[in-house]
Amino acid sequence: MKPTRWFAGVWVVGTLLLSGGLAALCWTQHKALLAARERLRVQAAALQELEQLRDAARAAQTLTNQQAELERLRESARELLRLRNEVAHLRQLTQELAVLRAANATLLQAVQGVPGLSTGQVAMVMAARKSGSILGITVRPPASGRAGAEVTGIDPNSPIATSGIAVGDIIYAMDGQRVNSPGDLQALMLTRAPGQTVTLDLLRGESPFRITTQTRAWPQ
Repeated sequence: MKPTRWFAGVWVVGTLLLSGGLAALCWTQHKALLAARERLRVQAAALQELEQLRDAARAAQTLTNQQAELERLRESARELLRLRNEVAHLRQLTQELAVLRAANATLLQAVQGVPGLSTGQVAMVMAARKSGSILGITVRPPASGRAGAEVTGIDPNSPIATSGIAVGDIIYAMDGQRVNSPGDLQALMLTRAPGQTVTLDLLRGESPFRITTQTRAWPQ
């Protein structure tokens, strides 16, 4: 074999080996690229699923918050309904109490004006009056003829003595309730416990003013 042919054969063989190695390398890189693409696809799918889970979690939290707010609103509505019922009941009791006070005032005035009461009857009247409390003042119908209870005397040992009230003042309301006569004041005092704080609206001449004082028990 001539040298030229030998070198030519070696070159061909080398070329074939090199081509085969390059082909193998390209195939290996191609497989690695396909694997990387698959990993990227899997990661992208996982990220998409994770975002969907996050959206679902946010939606669930929003729904939970809405349900909690709805329950709070329901509870507020129930509490409001309960308060309305209580207010309606209190209004009814207030109306009934006003009727009872008016009846008591009328009864006391009528009984006190009846002559010839027996000792037992007088005791019953006094017991009825002493079921409440007193202010420590004496009153009469105003000499001017207007509605109210005119102060004619003040017990210096009563809390009201230091309240600023004076003889001649006219009481025309107590705790926001109208006092048209001494009997009205007596009826209101039937429902006040000793030591209870009350607010009196008065007139001194033509000037209205207000005081706060405490009731006291009937003397033994």
